[in-house]
Amino acid sequence: MLGIVVVAYKSFDDTVAFVRQELPKITLPHKTVVVDLGSDAAFVTKQAEACQAELVEPADAACDRNADLFMIHVEENLGFAKGNNLGVQFLMQNFPAVQWLLISNNDIGLREGGAVEELVSQLASHPEAGMAGPRIIDRNGDEQLPYVRPQSFWRIVCHNFLFPIMNRFGDRDRAYKLPAQTSRVTPCYFVSGCFFVVRAEEFQAVDMFDPATFLYCEEQIIAERYAAIGKQALYCPTVTIDHYSGKTTERHITSTRFVRILQESFRHYFKEYRRT
Repeated sequence: MLGIVVVAYKSFDDTVAFVRQELPKITLPHKTVVVDLGSDAAFVTKQAEACQAELVEPADAACDRNADLFMIHVEENLGFAKGNNLGVQFLMQNFPAVQWLLISNNDIGLREGGAVEELVSQLASHPEAGMAGPRIIDRNGDEQLPYVRPQSFWRIVCHNFLFPIMNRFGDRDRAYKLPAQTSRVTPCYFVSGCFFVVRAEEFQAVDMFDPATFLYCEEQIIAERYAAIGKQALYCPTVTIDHYSGKTTERHITSTRFVRILQESFRHYFKEYRRT
C-alpha cells in the first residue's frame, strides 16, 4: 500500500485541485493525508468538505480507517519538516500496511498516469537507493535538475557574494547538477522535496525529516540521513511532473524572512551534517 503525505499552508485552491485532479491518476491502493498548517477551523472545515476528506483533529484522534483521504488540522504553522513528519506518523499509526510513502507538494501536476507507479517500481528494483524522484519542470518551463554531489560551505558563500559576476558565465551550480535532458535513471545526491517516493520502513529508520528546520535544506539533510545508512537518491527522468513552485512563499513570506529562514537552515545543515 502507498501512503501519500501533502502539507498545505493557506492554499485552498491548490489543495482542492491536487485532490480532485492529481490523486485520481494514482492507481496504486493508497491512503492520503493532507496536513493543513496555520489555518482557522472554518477554513479547514470548508477545505475538507471540498476535498471530501475526513477531518481529523487533533492528529492522534480516532479516524475511520475505511476512508482513503484525511485532513489534519494544525493551528500552528509547523513548517515543512514537522508537517510531513506528522502526516507520516498518522499514516503509520493507523495503516501499518503502508509500504511506500509519497511526499508531495500540492502545487504539482502529473503529466501522465502511472507516474507514481513508475517511481515505486524503480525504487523497488534499486535496493541501494533510498528515495526516487522524477524529472521536474518548473512554471517557467525549465528543468529543476538534481544535484549529483554536495557543495562545500565556502563555494556557496563565495558564489553568493560573487553571484552577479559568476552568473555571466552560466549556471553557477552547473558542475554539481546532472545535465539537462538526462534520460537514464541515475543515482544522485538528492532529489527535489516537492515529489519523491521512499520506503516507509527506511524513512522511519532515518528519523524522517529533521524537525530543527522550518523550511529549505530538507533535501540535503534527508540525503545525509540516508547516506548514514548507505543509501542514495535515484533520479528517474522516465517520469515527468510539473511544479508550479513559489506561489505560497511569494504570498506569505517576505524577502527578509525568506533570507533569515534560508540562512538558519543552511547553518543547521552545514553544522550538524557537514561538520562545518
